[in-house]
Amino acid sequence: MNTKLIKYAVELANYGSYQKVANKHQISRSAVSRNIKRLEEDFGCTLFMKLQDNIVPTCNGDVFLRYARQILNIEDDLRYSIGKEGAYRGNVSVGMGTNRAAMFISNILPDFIEEYPNIAVNVKEMSSTEIVNSIISRQIDFGVVSTTVKSSGLDYEPLLDEELVIVPPGNDTYALEHSIKRGNRRYVRIEDFDGKMFVSGHSGQQSTAIADHLFKYAGISPKIVFRTENCISRSLMAKNSGCYALIPHSYTHVSGIVTPHYHIDSDADLSWKIGIVHVASSEMTKVAATLKLFILDKMKR
Repeated sequence: MNTKLIKYAVELANYGSYQKVANKHQISRSAVSRNIKRLEEDFGCTLFMKLQDNIVPTCNGDVFLRYARQILNIEDDLRYSIGKEGAYRGNVSVGMGTNRAAMFISNILPDFIEEYPNIAVNVKEMSSTEIVNSIISRQIDFGVVSTTVKSSGLDYEPLLDEELVIVPPGNDTYALEHSIKRGNRRYVRIEDFDGKMFVSGHSGQQSTAIADHLFKYAGISPKIVFRTENCISRSLMAKNSGCYALIPHSYTHVSGIVTPHYHIDSDADLSWKIGIVHVASSEMTKVAATLKLFILDKMKR
């Protein structure tokens, strides 16, 4: 059996479109259609049907896809296993939010590529809900999410405890004067920043929800002068515009550069879980498991 035909079928199920599969492989739509027809002739049944504007698997197609994905995983594992040490080959797709992707690409991916130069990593930027749906539909191998996931058929592994910190303007002395030192950290009270100008995120982001909760808990009304989803942009805006920014602590260490920041002294809960969600470990390809373990090792150091 030609595994290339199997890949076309799995991708057609993932994308729901002959044209999208054709675009990925830079071939014609009719070529994809012919290859799917060959599979259907080989098995003597219809594997896909059109439903409104999408191509979806039939009942027989669902059975076929379950085994097809196992075959492709075995092929990937075989290529991985027979490769020489340090020369493993394969492909892995991982989903994460835009901010987390920027940090991953800067802090982790270069080291992974150096150690595993023949493993191709495809990073897809998406929300936590999109990540879970994409894992279930097997469009990605695993994802990094900012919430604990409890779903049948999926495993969740804690990656780190995130917390909100405050980034001051570049020439700021106010935060320093209102801070106290505990160990090697400096803490500030958010109540001391009532009326100050802030750069904030957009609704729907975990860090923004935590920040809004903090302001409400402290009973203060900051002046939000700019909003951006990009946490790194928030810290740059704070540094260059005279505003303060609340960002996740992990974004203060990017590409070896540490952004000056203060921890927040508050009884409000300012932390949340970041974790990796994936199909059951027994179903992961060795390539995907290699990247997952690499991320866990790097982030927990």
